[in-house]
Amino acid sequence: MYNSVPIETVSRETIEPLSPWFVTGFCNRDVALTYSRSGNSINLYFSIKSPGSDREMLDRIMNFFGVGQIYSIRKGPRGADPGAAKLADGVPASALKPFAEGAPVLPAWYYRVCRVKDLRVIIQHFDLFPLYGRKMRNYQIWKQMVVLKEISRHVDMVKMDQLAKQLSALTRSGRRARLEIPSENS
Repeated sequence: MYNSVPIETVSRETIEPLSPWFVTGFCNRDVALTYSRSGNSINLYFSIKSPGSDREMLDRIMNFFGVGQIYSIRKGPRGADPGAAKLADGVPASALKPFAEGAPVLPAWYYRVCRVKDLRVIIQHFDLFPLYGRKMRNYQIWKQMVVLKEISRHVDMVKMDQLAKQLSALTRSGRRARLEIPSENS
């Protein structure tokens, strides 16, 4: 008979560290390399959004990189995000308030890295263990944006805007490509 230890008693330090290639593969599927605008400023983000059941994986990825924060968010029907919420770990579904048409709001998690010095850690990883396909093209543009912010307090906004438009165009084309489902005749 196996000796079993309840999962709650196993510390995170005893869990096998993540392989750098696993992290790259996970990120190739789930990461958003993006930005937001506020006036004349562009803020850059590395982020992963996951359902409540995947919190442990986000913790492990955050521990792997050693930077960033994990936030709780509420996720409504069809994945709609009605805004950030401060939910405690393990909130039962029955305690959640309804969102739009009486559907329950589900807990979800958001791992985000936004400080330029912390984004450098992310870049170092993906330079050694590269993303692939469409995500690599997004990364190359996003990385140029990070470098622009890193080298100067007075960012060349013309160049930054050009890169932001390129990144947005790639992101939009990627969403369309994922929605296209080949017919049985193709």
